[in-house]
Amino acid sequence: MVIDAFGNYLNPVEMREQDIKNTELSDIKGISNGLVETLNDNGYESIEDVRAASVEELCQLDGIGETTAERLVDA
Repeated sequence: MVIDAFGNYLNPVEMREQDIKNTELSDIKGISNGLVETLNDNGYESIEDVRAASVEELCQLDGIGETTAERLVDA
């Protein structure tokens, strides 16, 4: 159990989901600046955006193959 500074119970799953929503793509280890730029140019600005996409959708972007797309969706 996790309790914040105000004594409120924090659900670890909700905390993880909030972290994902607030994490920028550039914060992910192993993602190049070029890949971040490609994703941003195509409307993917957070991990949440990428995880909501399918591998097939990501593979349609320039420079993203199936292996990279699978890694991104699983980030």
